[in-house]
Amino acid sequence: MISVIIPARQEPYINKTIESLYDNATGEIEVIVILEGEKAEIDPRAKVIFHPNPMGRRVGMNEAVKEANGKYLLHIDAHCSMSPGWDEKLIESCKEKTLVVSVVAAMDETTWQIKPNHYYTFVSMDSNLKEHWWGKYKPLRKCAVEEETMAFTGCGWLIRKDFYESLGGCDESLGQLCHLGPEWALKVWCNGGRMVLRTDVFCGHVFGSPKIQNYSPQHIGDYDFADRMRKQYGTKIDALREKFDPPGWEEDVIVAEEVKEEVKICRRTTINDKEAFKKENTDKPWVTCFMMYYGRYDVAQEAVESFLAQTYPNKKLMIVNTHPDPVYFKEDLSDYNIEVHTLPDMELGKKYEWAIKHIDTEWCMAWDSDDIYLPWHIENIVANITPQNGKPRKIGELYRFASNHNAIRGFGGRMWQMFILETEALKSMESPQENFTMIDWDEYLIDQKKYPLSFIYRWGMNIPHGSSRATKDERDEHSRLAREKYNAIPLKEPFRPHWKRNYIEDCRIYLANNPGLPIATGEELLKLIPNL
Repeated sequence: MISVIIPARQEPYINKTIESLYDNATGEIEVIVILEGEKAEIDPRAKVIFHPNPMGRRVGMNEAVKEANGKYLLHIDAHCSMSPGWDEKLIESCKEKTLVVSVVAAMDETTWQIKPNHYYTFVSMDSNLKEHWWGKYKPLRKCAVEEETMAFTGCGWLIRKDFYESLGGCDESLGQLCHLGPEWALKVWCNGGRMVLRTDVFCGHVFGSPKIQNYSPQHIGDYDFADRMRKQYGTKIDALREKFDPPGWEEDVIVAEEVKEEVKICRRTTINDKEAFKKENTDKPWVTCFMMYYGRYDVAQEAVESFLAQTYPNKKLMIVNTHPDPVYFKEDLSDYNIEVHTLPDMELGKKYEWAIKHIDTEWCMAWDSDDIYLPWHIENIVANITPQNGKPRKIGELYRFASNHNAIRGFGGRMWQMFILETEALKSMESPQENFTMIDWDEYLIDQKKYPLSFIYRWGMNIPHGSSRATKDERDEHSRLAREKYNAIPLKEPFRPHWKRNYIEDCRIYLANNPGLPIATGEELLKLIPNL
């Protein structure tokens, strides 16, 4: 017998789901509904466990399993249908230590029929262990009845009850809902199990209906989830990646321990060494780094980590947030001279003007939220400040790398984000109201010197920027479309500053492989990278 577990909260299609399960099953099943929030009229064939306060899917599943009488467990959403003979076919593939998933198909909520050519089959995990549909892995028409899959989304899956229990059930510490598919994909694969897609079983699913309530469950953040899974399963994740070779991974994205150690060394004043961080070097001027933030959550955490890793002592970071989501940190970083200012949205030029007006240090520099600054960036640029023939501004410059898709792609010279500026002189200059960055920076550029590479400019990351020349409405529309297309939705959770990879080593590798560069040889520049 199969025990079907359906979590539900104000679900208008719960009874149609139950009806489909019974109508299309060939063998014996029982249905257990975990009903949360408000009571509802449920098909009398189903057993109902009611929680007036939402407990979440993981708690509900574990509770339902204790009540289940079946040898097998099926988890399904409360707005789905199953194709004829689903139970017999899934059981046929559900051997020991096997989790079986069905093909998910978009379903019309009016006709309750599967939409033609709207099938979702294979699922991958990226380097952050987030799931993604992966139809290109293998077309459905070319599939055997059983095909191994790297992951799944968390709907329409069958597992033996004893195997479920041997794996400890759902980990309730991961929160109410999110990461359920990756959690179980890793549980199964990394504990000697196997996951298969049953290509002749279809789970119709209603997507995007306004009748289905969307709510924000409590759950662990993406970074914490990935970090915990890597600590728990280690190299078994590498083996799973090698088995399927999914998209969304680059070499060394899962940072090896020796890389973590190097990054830790880069952060000379560590998160636990507040007194060292606050210690002022009276011989060096103070520098404020100003960051404009509008929802680029993942990369902005790396930019903050870049600031914390700087070897220069007298520094501040000013974050100007104009996104509706708040910016706050898991740790209290107030002792690290990081301040966050939340403002109404405005044109990019006005953001810069506001920031510069409120800077109280002698020098300042841009700190873009999607770029990487290597640990010696501020220290070396301050050391190379040079008078400019009586001009009121003094600007230094460092070499840069350019990158996209988490890989070094090219080498370039100056960009205004690499300049350090005299704050008072900058406040006094006339700048366009709508676009601060239109200033002719070449006028204030010093002669190039062979400084160490220190700045990685990123583009092509599929991240909504909010163009400096666009209106607010144009930027909002661009951001909406970009997030919809690339799933770059900012998360309402605290910042956890970290680097995703060893960018110092990336630079070393690029220079070693590209000896001929336009300004100096790779060998010459390689010698300038400090050995930390």
